[in-house]
Amino acid sequence: MMMNKKLLFFIVLIISISCNRDDDSSNNTKPVHGRYTHKIPDCVVGGDSIMNCIEFVDFMSNNEVSVLIGGGDIVWTTSYAQNGNKIQIDKKNGFSFEVSFMVENESNLIRIEDNEVWTKSQ
Repeated sequence: MMMNKKLLFFIVLIISISCNRDDDSSNNTKPVHGRYTHKIPDCVVGGDSIMNCIEFVDFMSNNEVSVLIGGGDIVWTTSYAQNGNKIQIDKKNGFSFEVSFMVENESNLIRIEDNEVWTKSQ
C-alpha cells in the first residue's frame, strides 16, 4: 500500500514537471512597439457612417497606445498591458472598445475578438 502511494506521488510529480506553460504567459516575448494596421473587410468610406477603412494601434513608450478603430475618425490615447504574448488595451480616457491581441510574431498581431490579423507598418 505504501509503495502504491509513493508510485502515485512520483507519477503526479513527473506529470506536473513536464507540463509546458501556456504561450500567453511566456516571459520571452519582446514588448511591442510601432504601428499595426488592419483593413476593414468590404469597407466603403462614407457607407454606414464609416470614415476610415484602416484601423490602427500605435504602441508608444510608457505603455501608451493610440487607437483608431471601427471605421471612426477619433484617435483614442489610452494605456495597455502586455502579459507575455497577450496585449490588453485599457478601457479608460473615454475609450470603451474591447480590444486585445495575441502577438503572432514581430510583424503580426491577432485581434482576439475577431481573429483578424493586424500588420506592422512602421
